[in-house]
Amino acid sequence: MKKYWLLFVLLFLHIEGVLAQENQLSVFTIDSCIQYAFKNSPYLKARNKEVLIAAKDVDIIKSKRFPLINASGNYFRITQNEYPYEYPSGFAGIELTQSVWKNGKITTLIENAAIGQQMAETKFLIEKNNMISTINQQYLILLKNQELELLSNKITQRIAINLESSKERYKSGIARKSDVLKAETGLSDANFTLTGYTTERKIAEHNLVKTIGADLNHEIKVINTLLDTDFTYTTWELERFYTMALKNLPELKYSDLSISWQNLLIKYEKKTNGPDLDFYAAYSYIYSPVQNNNWSGSLGLALNFTIFNGFEAKNKIAKASIRRDQFEYEKEELLQMVKLEIRQSYLELLEAKQQIENADKQRENSAENLKIANGEYQQGISSMLELLDAENADFTANQNYINALWWYQMAKAAIERKTGISKY
Repeated sequence: MKKYWLLFVLLFLHIEGVLAQENQLSVFTIDSCIQYAFKNSPYLKARNKEVLIAAKDVDIIKSKRFPLINASGNYFRITQNEYPYEYPSGFAGIELTQSVWKNGKITTLIENAAIGQQMAETKFLIEKNNMISTINQQYLILLKNQELELLSNKITQRIAINLESSKERYKSGIARKSDVLKAETGLSDANFTLTGYTTERKIAEHNLVKTIGADLNHEIKVINTLLDTDFTYTTWELERFYTMALKNLPELKYSDLSISWQNLLIKYEKKTNGPDLDFYAAYSYIYSPVQNNNWSGSLGLALNFTIFNGFEAKNKIAKASIRRDQFEYEKEELLQMVKLEIRQSYLELLEAKQQIENADKQRENSAENLKIANGEYQQGISSMLELLDAENADFTANQNYINALWWYQMAKAAIERKTGISKY
């Protein structure tokens, strides 16, 4: 009996350990979130399959250069008027067809498929960059709400202390009843704000966990990197960002590949009416009692040349040319959009930097004002209302500082995405 109890206790301790490990918070950096998504995101896994499909398309086109070998056979019974009985008959044969000359059509198709593979790879890179951008945004939103939750919790604790102090002072006859009521109201407001930021933090956490492909029951904690304000980009000229975008942005590369792909399609359509030369060889055996020569074979060349197809090729060339012009215009529009978005992000970056400086100064002043208000309240010079006003002003100043840091980091991440600057 003791043996079974021991096994039960060990099993219970093991389950408790597993649950404790599952419920343990995991600390994530932006880098680890991105690497986790690259490995586990179902969305990226699905997009990567498109690259593999495009690679197989190249192999399929290349297979046209190999000979085509077909084998066939049949067996049946025949009844004819000349014979008073049924007789069996059968056929077996093999034939080979090898392309000799296709006027460069197969080569053009292979080149076109190779461009298609590059387009799939570039599109996958765009999806990865979009994933990086989304993770950056969701991580920073989670980080902002986490810091605001900590700030709200801090002021809630301070107001709770003020409430207890006002109650003691009221019992001693030093403070008024209204001070207690104002402190209770202030604590209620602080708890309301804290609850809101806690909810927003949990929602942001859920969104990030879903994006990186983790278990939705998985809880994560992010590291505060808001203070890592590298202002290097604010010293760059706009032309430098434009140059970086032209060099790195995969969307522009995809646009160029689309034009090249269409040019190859035009090249192929111009060759469609050209002659095709195929080598043909066949060998067959026929089993039939009414035939003397049961073996036969053939060997030769076949030349095919389209003389007229109702202007189909001409119209296909015209269609492909129009599509190529469309892609060129879309590239021009994309270049204009890229420059506009870079300019907007750059201006937001400069403004966010200025807001950080303003919010930091406001934070210093509010902290000093809170210190003075707290001292005056302890001395009985000021009321609880003035102390709560100072607490709220200090909270607002710190809130503005966190938002300014967050805004700068968001603007920095945006300009990196729009210029193709990425360490991944």
